[in-house]
Amino acid sequence: MLVGRPALTMEFVVSAPLDFVVTLVLVYRAPEMGAQADGWCMATRTALDSESARTLDTVFGSSGRSIYLAEELLMSFDPLAPDRRTATYATYRSSLAHQSPAWFQNALKRALRRVHHEQGEMTIPDPADGDYAAWERFLAPGITRAKIEDIIALAMHPADLKAKILALYDAYAERFHAADFAASLELLNGAAERAERLHESYLDEAFADMTGNRLPPEIEHAAREVERATFVPCVHLGPFLSYVLYPPELIVYFDATRPLGRPTRNGRPAEETVATSDLAALRALADGTRLKIITILRDGELYAQEVVARLGISQSAVSRHLSMLESAGIVRVRPANGMKYYAVNAGRVKQLAESLAHLAE
Repeated sequence: MLVGRPALTMEFVVSAPLDFVVTLVLVYRAPEMGAQADGWCMATRTALDSESARTLDTVFGSSGRSIYLAEELLMSFDPLAPDRRTATYATYRSSLAHQSPAWFQNALKRALRRVHHEQGEMTIPDPADGDYAAWERFLAPGITRAKIEDIIALAMHPADLKAKILALYDAYAERFHAADFAASLELLNGAAERAERLHESYLDEAFADMTGNRLPPEIEHAAREVERATFVPCVHLGPFLSYVLYPPELIVYFDATRPLGRPTRNGRPAEETVATSDLAALRALADGTRLKIITILRDGELYAQEVVARLGISQSAVSRHLSMLESAGIVRVRPANGMKYYAVNAGRVKQLAESLAHLAE
């Protein structure tokens, strides 16, 4: 009787915590993505309050290009466990809140050890509490966008580190992610169902079908350690590749709005012939009042009271319409002097128009 390595399991999952983390990472990366950034992500980044934006750059910009701290926090939750497949953000948040400040500090240390390993540095010891110079040496290899003095201050005071992370997560969940995830759920579930029908038996083929990319070398090298590959749809991923390699788990995000499968001779996928529309954005446009708001904003940004005056309807109604357009990435928001200024996100509208144009081809 021969005992061998179990066959790789492939699964297709829609998960609020997994979506929460990847979209927040995309919001963090939006400025460096430039014109290729998803409209909703760029609008969300612009709309973050200054404290949340600084915390985002500090905690996500301190653990390497792969943002290992976000992965450590997520994978410690074990989001793929059977009893957590349908977990909400509130469940994830509650799990984090029950952890001690020292646990958050240790998550940061684990993330930095991965950065050290990635860069070939295997001998840097964990810093002692209160040793600023040791923390500086320890954290320096992971700095991307963070100001090192900011992350050192949090690392040396883990209660502050925990409080800052939870405050950032709550602000993002309440203002942006909760509504967007709810509006996108139908699209996400549909993408996961189609992916499960189309998936291949081999990781490299499934990876290519789901993402349109070849399997990265780091995944190939770790393939023997991976026991399960989980493919997760995301509506804001666009042309970018995002995955979590955390053996024995591999989580691969794929664009829920792109056709699945390898192209046929006529350049279209074998199973689907048109791109999947961004349903949340189309729903946001499928209203006469919201279309009037877009028309009003075409000539330049306005603050909310100006939109109310031009429409002649209640402020609460305008606020609801603007919030839906903002969540869909169709309008951008710029806070200034205690007011919010709204403008059309032309790139997002053009992207929707191009998606609809495929239907006529």
